Amino acid sequence: MFELVIKNGHVIDPAKNISSTLNIGVSGGKIACVSDAPLAGAETIDAAGFVVSPGFVDIHMHEDPYDAGDDSFRLCISNAMLKMGVTTAVGGNCGLTHGNADPLAYLAAVDRIGFPINFSMLAPHDCLRKGAGLTDFYKKANKKEIEAMALRLKELLEGGCLGLSLGLEYIPGTDTDEILALLSMAAEMGKAVSVHVRYDAKKSIIAVREMIDAAGRTGAALQISHVGGMCAFGQMERAISLIDSGRADGMDLEFDCYPYYAYCTAIGSAVFDDGFLEDLGLDDDSYGSLEVASGAHRGERCTKESFHAIRKAEPEALLVAHFMNEAEVDMAIRHPGCIVISDGIYSNGEGHPRGAGAFPRFIREYVVNKRMLGVEEAVRKAAYAPAKRFGLKKGTLSPGADADITIFDLNEIKDGSTYAEPVKAPDGVEYVIIGGKTALKKGHIIDGKLGKAIK
Repeated sequence: MFELVIKNGHVIDPAKNISSTLNIGVSGGKIACVSDAPLAGAETIDAAGFVVSPGFVDIHMHEDPYDAGDDSFRLCISNAMLKMGVTTAVGGNCGLTHGNADPLAYLAAVDRIGFPINFSMLAPHDCLRKGAGLTDFYKKANKKEIEAMALRLKELLEGGCLGLSLGLEYIPGTDTDEILALLSMAAEMGKAVSVHVRYDAKKSIIAVREMIDAAGRTGAALQISHVGGMCAFGQMERAISLIDSGRADGMDLEFDCYPYYAYCTAIGSAVFDDGFLEDLGLDDDSYGSLEVASGAHRGERCTKESFHAIRKAEPEALLVAHFMNEAEVDMAIRHPGCIVISDGIYSNGEGHPRGAGAFPRFIREYVVNKRMLGVEEAVRKAAYAPAKRFGLKKGTLSPGADADITIFDLNEIKDGSTYAEPVKAPDGVEYVIIGGKTALKKGHIIDGKLGKAIK
């Protein structure tokens, strides 16, 4: 008898091209059996009418804060991840440390305290720079500082970080020598590099080419982050062609995208430095497309005057930019090489709805509404492909795999979060299983401490 049986569900396992009504037996936290024969279990979930999928894997999100004083997490986005069917997530993205802790200390706290989902970290670029004594992100590093960064990167990768995360738009002082040194170390360690490229919009092609060239020189595996937020302003077709050309040449290049048409980041970041509207091909009349997503002015649309006032007074306030081209985001997401992510980030529960709705929205929009993808391809992009990218033993329901499972109703799944209610839970996620145990049932968290650190 199995510890858990999931019966009568439409099982989709992209790793083995399975898409049939089958039964799954789980024991010891692992998938023990997948069969069309009846199975007996101490606990049974009847998944008739539902899709039984590997748990979704989000390789690009921004982690919850960690408070070292009382050794606790201020949970928001991790709970939101669980509610939308994500069982494993990767933080430390965009080269930025959002969790207020060294990445290895953060992972240690995940195992010590317990966590809503399985969690891993990339080694963030800002952590490396600060460790080398560089706090001015506009400053160029010298040879000694670059050597110190590369050494610290090696320590973090040996300690369990999945790879390197660069945020060149946020750290504009980064030059070619620094990039090559860090990519060379990642390549030496056999780890992938996730990068928020240096420019978006008009200059995004220059930025994408810069990183492809650097990856070619060092042999590093390259993951280009949230390509929609960088190139969905008239540059998407060219950007994807560059990536595909590199892949055709034998390079290890992939990219990801979230299923929204507005991006979000801190108003005080270099993304909104002088000239950003011009780079987007816009003028001062476009300030009204900027929506303050956190802080004292949350919900307000900007004017030129209010934008500069808030940027000065509240540089950490999140700002949503409703500028992206829908057709170009769709072009990216339906491409077979694109991995689906959330890029979710919250500040005290405020921010962009993607952190709570990305995966249900992806299935609703691209499978059900727009019919651009089959559900099998959607599951591959949301579970198997991201897990494979970073070598995670996730994203499959094959016997022996970790029993991380998301059960959803294809007819009902949809995002609930909006720009007004950014953490509202989705509909249609019926069960989430982590390590063979029920973490969520009918949208409600049953056990929020089943997640483990992945190193």
